[in-house]
Amino acid sequence: MRYAPRSPRSLAALLVFCVTALLLSGCDWIPRPGNGGPNPSDLPADLRPAFQQPGEWVFAESAGLTCRDGSSTGIGVRLQEDDKPSRRGGPFHLNNYSDNLVIFMEGGGACFNFPSCLQNRPSFSKAEFFSDDFIGGYSGIFDATRAENPVADWNFVYVPYCTGDEHAGSNPNGSVPPVDFILDGNLDGQTDLPGVPNQQFVGHDNMGRVVDYVQQYLGTDYDNVLLTGSSAGGVGTLANYQQVADGFPHAKVTALDDAGPVFYDDAFLPAVLQQLWRTTWDVSEVLPPPGGSVDPSDDIERIYQAIADEHPEASLGLISYERDFTIRYFYSFGEALENPTSPCAVDLWSGLLKTDADGNPTPERRSCISAEDYEDALYALRDRLPDPWTTFYAVESDPADAARHTFLRAERFYEATAEGQTLSAWIADLINGDADDRGSR
Repeated sequence: MRYAPRSPRSLAALLVFCVTALLLSGCDWIPRPGNGGPNPSDLPADLRPAFQQPGEWVFAESAGLTCRDGSSTGIGVRLQEDDKPSRRGGPFHLNNYSDNLVIFMEGGGACFNFPSCLQNRPSFSKAEFFSDDFIGGYSGIFDATRAENPVADWNFVYVPYCTGDEHAGSNPNGSVPPVDFILDGNLDGQTDLPGVPNQQFVGHDNMGRVVDYVQQYLGTDYDNVLLTGSSAGGVGTLANYQQVADGFPHAKVTALDDAGPVFYDDAFLPAVLQQLWRTTWDVSEVLPPPGGSVDPSDDIERIYQAIADEHPEASLGLISYERDFTIRYFYSFGEALENPTSPCAVDLWSGLLKTDADGNPTPERRSCISAEDYEDALYALRDRLPDPWTTFYAVESDPADAARHTFLRAERFYEATAEGQTLSAWIADLINGDADDRGSR
């Protein structure tokens, strides 16, 4: 068979097409996951490098989150290439990215009274994200080089914490009330710590923006989504599981709460503390106000059952050190609020008000909750958690080491064990739906 030669016009058109395709595939046309997605020219400029440099972190201020001081912030994004064929793919199915996603929620205290607000970040900048205090993109669960990391080759979204509400609030006009307390047993009367006005407690609203942003630019059709966070971010995992699950209906959405337990025990979470959180932050989007039959002291912890009822087949996990000092200190505010003249309350406040010889603040964290009582409460929590919740409780290598708080952002992610199983292996089981309770009891 003989083929007729192409005309000069058709050859020129073919040449223009090939050159254009080459330029687009090598420069401007950035393959991306998720149903084809928008034209890459529609990507925000600060997100585009995530596709041009897979495996590297970028900070996308275009996500438009709000901090409690009213300033704006963004999210961290790191995409990972996947060399196997992908149903998500990108234009021409080139340079596929992982079909799995981690959404990590940062921790860092809470803001519900004057001393707690002083210990909580009110803003978060791009410079802070890339500072030495940040994860560095390399440690713990973020380490893409460790074979034992079950999410090493997943895409990551990092959600900063600057709203002071454990990622649970929907109150853009918050005001923290003043605190009345006894300085110590030798002083008469009470002293007021001032309130904290004009706070934007919008952590839950921010997560809604994160979900929308990921849907628009990173796609929706993931195989797996791991929603996780540490400390306040762990509580945020509970507060935001429902809207993340709704946002990725085709994915298996796993929840992993790192060191953010919400207790059933009224000694840890009395009604006065729950009510303070509810009214200060407005958590009604997370948990509607309880009906008349619900005891006020059983308000916030309803979140476990609410998630289990909606997602009975989900993988839901809580991890903690058995004697976590940081969480013991945090829940000590419950005792101090319920019994403001108790020795515990006096000790807590006087520790926070400690100063040096020159009058400079040198606060000390003191716990009203013993290590033994905390350990007992953790196992009591395990006994009451509804299916499909599972737990991993690690024993501190040094029970006196107050630094043993969270796991995910440090090498202890690989070092921690419970009943002979490493945490990283347990998390792999959790994602696969095969995790069992682990702990010393």
